[in-house]
Amino acid sequence: MKIGFILKELRSLKGVSQQKIADLLNIERSTYCKWETDTIVVNVNRLQDIATIYGLDLEYMGRCIEAQRIISKNDVTRFIQMAEEKVKNI
Repeated sequence: MKIGFILKELRSLKGVSQQKIADLLNIERSTYCKWETDTIVVNVNRLQDIATIYGLDLEYMGRCIEAQRIISKNDVTRFIQMAEEKVKNI
């Protein structure tokens, strides 16, 4: 399970820098960078802090980590378009 991938995806979706997240967590940017690259492991308390920053609950974040993906705005838009197409074809 690659937590770093999810951390990077979340940060990219929000359009913020590693430094900004590190500042919010009151840690060094290099530490946050190591979390994103899975060089060191993030503890559960810090995952809770990160989830809070992104407005997520820890359970959702855990499911994202297990699935190795984040549902992005583009995914949601695509799902809506697919649903609209299905409705048109009924």
